[in-house]
Amino acid sequence: MGAPEWLDFLDRVGIETTVLYPTLGLAYGRITNEDWAIDVASAYNGWLYESHLSRSPRLQGVGLIPMQDPEAAIAELRRVVHDYGMCGAFLPSTGLKAHLGSKEYWPVHAEAERLGCSLAVHGGAHFGMGFETSTSTRPPTRWGTSSASSSPSAAWSSTGCSTASPTSGWGSWKPGWAG
Repeated sequence: MGAPEWLDFLDRVGIETTVLYPTLGLAYGRITNEDWAIDVASAYNGWLYESHLSRSPRLQGVGLIPMQDPEAAIAELRRVVHDYGMCGAFLPSTGLKAHLGSKEYWPVHAEAERLGCSLAVHGGAHFGMGFETSTSTRPPTRWGTSSASSSPSAAWSSTGCSTASPTSGWGSWKPGWAG
């Protein structure tokens, strides 16, 4: 949907503001070439700003940052927050060489804390986590809180990153099943 359609939708349902997430960016952590990852994140963020965020303050955004290169991720996080006014960044749940709680990513978490912005994770890109071989035909019907067995944020908190960066805003969703 473009900005006019989003604004029309918000008006029709009585919502003042929305945050736009990079739904098709769920798997960007699987990009193995660091330069390509940097370019994809930069291009997406520029597109989101030009096509949506610059059109109305009612449309907020969460950017992509290239976690394949933590220093570049920090630079892009600063750019999306300062230049584009985004409220945070989206982190890939899979595909990186290490889990999001790894010490190499702590500077990214610390920069988000310094900037006062959020980092978000969505488990929807679950390739390689065992879900692709599930034989269940039951559709996900509700969303719940994350569990230690499947959440990337569980690894983040269990490795001490939450202690190193205790006030960072973190969110994680995982699909649940209605019984």
